[in-house]
Amino acid sequence: MTNYAKILSILVGALLACAHLNSYSQTNSYKFDIINMDNGLSDGTVFCSVVDHHGYLWIGTSKGLNRYDGYQSTVFGHEPNNSNSIIGDYINCLAVDESGKIWIGTNDGISVFDWKTNEFINYPDQIDGSIVNEILPYKNGKVWIASSNGGLYMFDGTGFHS
Repeated sequence: MTNYAKILSILVGALLACAHLNSYSQTNSYKFDIINMDNGLSDGTVFCSVVDHHGYLWIGTSKGLNRYDGYQSTVFGHEPNNSNSIIGDYINCLAVDESGKIWIGTNDGISVFDWKTNEFINYPDQIDGSIVNEILPYKNGKVWIASSNGGLYMFDGTGFHS
């Protein structure tokens, strides 16, 4: 076999190998949904979001808490005559603890959404100043809470401790 034939067979082999590799490549395509006021979001300004253990996207705005199921939003707002409604509409932060409860930090205190009862448990006077900026679930049911005026708190299942 001549040098020309050897080079030609190497080139043909390389081209076939590249064609084979190219046939397995895929283009990743991503689908983005726009969630806005036109399809049920309570406000166009979003401050926080979290995905829970059930796959719902929770979205905090200045006009309430939104739960998005992939198709539509359910809005949870403060109802003055309903002690099981969320404590306030201005949502600063969201977190999910080990048990799947949704912790909601508002300008009026803390609410916790309990899937077992499908209700909010409210803690209006547990945090000095009531403005909750950050919630960090820890282990063994403990949750750390940072507030604007009162510093750092820890909830241990029995109450809040500074």
